[in-house]
Amino acid sequence: MFKLWYSESGVPQINQSVFKLLTTAAFSIGILFANASQLQANELNDAPTCDNSSGECFYAHRMYQLEQLTQGCRETRRVEGNMTYTVCRINGRPVRASESLTELGDGVGYWFENGKVVAIQRFHDGSTIFFNRGKLAEVYFDGGSQVQSEFSATERQELETLARNGYRDIFRKLNVR
Repeated sequence: MFKLWYSESGVPQINQSVFKLLTTAAFSIGILFANASQLQANELNDAPTCDNSSGECFYAHRMYQLEQLTQGCRETRRVEGNMTYTVCRINGRPVRASESLTELGDGVGYWFENGKVVAIQRFHDGSTIFFNRGKLAEVYFDGGSQVQSEFSATERQELETLARNGYRDIFRKLNVR
């Protein structure tokens, strides 16, 4: 507990050691959320909690964030031949898009935040690819039991190109601008 007192002009005052403590805490929180979106920062308290730092724990937390990102979105679906295309929007902006083989369910799904791909999931193997500001961050396999965070230049280029361009056919089919 710290003591608060007032200056002659009525401005609250705290001692220097308490100020340093509060400044350090604020700085630490700022670093913690520096790369987190506003959604991530707001939803952190509601996210699944884990008692360890396993890949499954991080994966569950990230998937929860994607669920929160798309909560309440309005879905548009189009079936064309053996392909199904979907886009889910909030306030007219896409937050999720996918294309899949109608009968098999095999395909790919994209999640967007502020118009940028933040994650891609390959339905055939369940791998989920995460991006940070357009750059490949990590790939989770088998529900997070395996994580890949180091990539060759070819892998990185391939996956970052997929994030930039892979959803365009879905958008074209569903007239998303």
